[in-house]
Order: sequence, then C-alpha cells, then structure tokens
Amino acid sequence: MADDCLSNDEIVNTYSFLETHILVNQVSRDYLPRVRGSGHKWDCVFNGVKIATITYNDVLPEVEKIDFEEENVMHFVYHSAKF
Repeated sequence: MADDCLSNDEIVNTYSFLETHILVNQVSRDYLPRVRGSGHKWDCVFNGVKIATITYNDVLPEVEKIDFEEENVMHFVYHSAKF
C-alpha cells in the first residue's frame, strides 16, 4: 500500500469503564476503512490480547473485561476475504 511508510498512530483518550464492544466501536469507527462485502474483518488487539473481531456490520467481543494499564496500546490486524 502507498501509505505503509506513513505513521498510522493516533492518540485517543477514552473512558476505561466502557464495555468491550463500545470501546472497540468508539476507537475503530473513524480509524478503520469501511470495506464492503463479506469476509473482511479486523482483529482488535489491546495490550497484546485479542479483545474483539470487527466485521462490516458488527463488533464481536472476545473478552468480557478489559484490563487497563496506565498507558495502553490498541492495534488492528486486517484479514481480507478469502474466495
């Protein structure tokens, strides 16, 4: 991709008491591209732990509780559709 050399980091301040699906939706909503079609998904990894899977229509939590630290790192791993 053309933007692989650019920084995609973004600092977000949010509440630490949010439920998993609300937190992931809030952070990913404006950050991730909307890829139409079936089979595309992202894994949401928070402090090294997969906490949710994001599809075009939904956020599917993988954990019930998120353990926050003083500083936290969230990143997204894209999985393209397989045909």
